[in-house]
Amino acid sequence: MLKDGLKLIDIYIEKDEPKGNSIFFLGVTSGTTGKPKIAMLSHLNILCGTASESFLGYNFTKNDIYLSYIPLTHI
Repeated sequence: MLKDGLKLIDIYIEKDEPKGNSIFFLGVTSGTTGKPKIAMLSHLNILCGTASESFLGYNFTKNDIYLSYIPLTHI
């Protein structure tokens, strides 16, 4: 599916699908309480976070509203 979208804008480059330990996100801290740091989150980190709702017994539907008060850089 991603390949089809990239072909539409004519910049398609063949890439391997990400693995569980592939880096998904680099979160950079400001260093307000110490030295600045970079947190590397993998695809598996993100998947586990999103899958936990069903594991914990939540049954969210499309009619529910989810409010997160923690920015993505703080996960």
